Amino acid sequence: DRLDLKLDRVFHHQLLLGRTTAGQHALPQGVRLDKTQAFIKGYLFYHASSFRQMAIPGISASHLSGWWVRHALENLPQVSRESRWIILPRMRWLAPALLPEDADVMTGTALKTRLDEHFNLGTDAVLVFEMTRAVAGQWREQSRGFVVCRTWPIIGIPDTH
Repeated sequence: DRLDLKLDRVFHHQLLLGRTTAGQHALPQGVRLDKTQAFIKGYLFYHASSFRQMAIPGISASHLSGWWVRHALENLPQVSRESRWIILPRMRWLAPALLPEDADVMTGTALKTRLDEHFNLGTDAVLVFEMTRAVAGQWREQSRGFVVCRTWPIIGIPDTH
C-alpha cells in the first residue's frame, strides 16, 4: 500500500460518500452528517536511510513505524549486534512481536540466506522483525521492516547504487 494513494481515496471518495444520495439513504432515519473525519491506523514504513527522522504534517510523531531496504543492495538497520531476526506470518503483524525464550530466531547470516533463497524464487516483499532479549529472557521486537526486491520502484529516494 502507498500512503499517498490511500489518503487520496479516503479524502476524495470515501469521506464524500455520506453526501451522496445512496450514502444518505444508508444512514439511519433522522441522522444527518455535519462533518466527516478520517483516522487511519497502521504502520508507516520509511526507507532505512530516513527511518526515525521523518516528521510529516498531520501524522502523529508517535505513530507506528518501520523501515524498508532493497535486498542485497542495502543493509538491515540493526539496533544491536546481539539482535536476532524472525519472519512472522501476516496474522501476527498487528501487535508488537513478543516471543518465548526458546523461539526459533535467526542470526543475521541465517536471515540473509533465507532472503537470498526467497528472492531467487520471486519478488514479493518480506516483513522481518528484529528481536532482542528482554530481562525475563523472552524475545521482544526492536524494529520491523520490509525487505523488497532489488528492482522495487522507488519514489522520491535517490538511487545511490
